[in-house]
Amino acid sequence: MAPKKIKKKDEPIKIKLTEEQRRKFKVTRTWRKYFQSKIRHQKTYICWAIGGSALLEAKYNRSCISDDDWEELSPQFLVNKLCGPGDLAMRKFKPVNEFLQTTGICTEEHCKYLGILPNDYQQCQPQPPFFIIDADPIEKEGKISDDYIEGLFSQGPVLGIFAAYQSFGALQEGEIWTGPKRGDKHLGADHAVVITDIGSKTEDNGEVTHFWSVRNSAGTNWADKGYGLVHRRPGQPSLFTQVWCPEIVRMRP
Repeated sequence: MAPKKIKKKDEPIKIKLTEEQRRKFKVTRTWRKYFQSKIRHQKTYICWAIGGSALLEAKYNRSCISDDDWEELSPQFLVNKLCGPGDLAMRKFKPVNEFLQTTGICTEEHCKYLGILPNDYQQCQPQPPFFIIDADPIEKEGKISDDYIEGLFSQGPVLGIFAAYQSFGALQEGEIWTGPKRGDKHLGADHAVVITDIGSKTEDNGEVTHFWSVRNSAGTNWADKGYGLVHRRPGQPSLFTQVWCPEIVRMRP
């Protein structure tokens, strides 16, 4: 008899929803089909590059007449060009904005994902095409309302940034993250995700909870195959403390 597999203490037990439970959730708008890249698993503090490149790719693909012209864009290129040894985090998007307006981002084909800064990162010279943003993207920081984000979201996905807590990293399928609880561990950094869906959950007693669905960078074992739910609070401040959203993404001549 094979020995019984013992789960590691820090490995969460996955909870699968029944069909009856799933019917309580209703998505009213989604932008998921425009993503070409797969769900990444960040090895270091590069959620900004993974989320940013996925957002740019979806915005560009949505502008294409045919899905034959869709592209997959490279988060690794942003890491190679905007980071230095020992610090891969990005605390402000100003250098990202400037880089995307001048140089742009290349395709995944020409700069494959590694998730770390390679030793030869300075020699990274990928081939065109490159994709740029035309002007300063919409960027807001501080107290932001979910109504404001919903206005942006009506035109496409949005990058949302919030303080990273342990409870978000342990989110289960069907669970709506409502923010940090008492005693929740702050992970000492902000975290970026792509807001891809808007919807609501209706309980048997008629109680409604609104949510955002977000595309994370914690692999496909996190929440629902890499997508999780964040509480959306109409008329109230959002759990997101920063948003980033370029309006136009186009191929550089």
